[in-house]
Amino acid sequence: REEVAQSINEIIRDVAEGWGVHVESMLIKDIIFSRELQDSLSMAAQSKRIGESKIIAARAEVESAKLMRQAADILSSAPAMQIRQLEAYQAMAKSANSKVCFFF
Repeated sequence: REEVAQSINEIIRDVAEGWGVHVESMLIKDIIFSRELQDSLSMAAQSKRIGESKIIAARAEVESAKLMRQAADILSSAPAMQIRQLEAYQAMAKSANSKVCFFF
């Protein structure tokens, strides 16, 4: 508001001095923007927030992909596969109707 008031004061002062009037000070209480300008500013702010949220989501997806890759590397190791095999045997042993055949 101060910048707008200063600019208007300079314009008014020049015109008023041409008529012999001296403007000492001027105060702007309120500035009301047109509805179109308000909508435009609102849409610009909303677009910025949407863009920032897309960046955050993309970063989260990259981090998730890295963690999934690490988990896949760990689970594809031989000890991890043996643990999974033992867990599968335990699950089959708990079932009453399970018949398990081992081929060597």
